[in-house]
Formats: sequence, C-alpha cells, structure tokens
Amino acid sequence: MLIRSAIICDNGLAVQTYGTEMSLVEDDGSETISLSDFIYDANIDNPQIAFITGIARAMLQELLNDLSAGSIDPDFFARRAPVNPAESECNIRLFLVRQREGTFDTAFESGLVTGSTSAEVATIQYLPINN
Repeated sequence: MLIRSAIICDNGLAVQTYGTEMSLVEDDGSETISLSDFIYDANIDNPQIAFITGIARAMLQELLNDLSAGSIDPDFFARRAPVNPAESECNIRLFLVRQREGTFDTAFESGLVTGSTSAEVATIQYLPINN
C-alpha cells in the first residue's frame, strides 16, 4: 500500500507543485507518517523524499483531473518555481493507493499487469512558523 501526495506550496510570490510517494508498512488502518515525508527544505542538498515520476505521476495527474471535474491545472506536476516548501504555506492532498501485481493469462505470451485502487483520504495544510 502506498500514500501518494499532490502538494502545492505558495510563498506569496511563486507557487511550486510536486508529488511524493511512500510505502506503508502495515495495511491495518493505522500508520504514523511524518510531515518530513512530504515537506522538504530546499536549502538541504539531499531531501529524503521520494518524488513521483513517470507512470505514477501520470496516474495521480489523471486522478486529480477526475476529482476536480477537469478544473485542475493540466500541468500540475510539470510546473516548477523557486519555492522552498519548508518556508511556504503548503496544501498536501493525500491519496491511499492499493496495488496488486500479476501476469496476463496464457492467451498472451508475456507481460505484467498492475491493478490499483485509490482514494483521497485527507488534505493537510502546512503553515511554517515565521522566524
């Protein structure tokens, strides 16, 4: 099971959007997650966050499009701006994703199948403490 997030951070001058993904250890309905799995400090060279790329990014973009009835920016994850999330107001949309891998039946020579379901489970607002 995974938690994927769509994050929008605004520092008052610019906006940054990105997505993250993390695996959950247990599928028991209770999991402790850290804000550091979603919000990073751009002043640190190596954030320990798994950013969403490739197919997972495209799937989350499609889910956002469906949930917003097409009103979400079609380039949500493509936009990049010089914003430090640790110092900006951020909205974090969390999605719980269950995936199961398998193979095609014998009628096909090869290939893999991944079935998944997802649901938006929470929206969190991050407000940094002003220094």
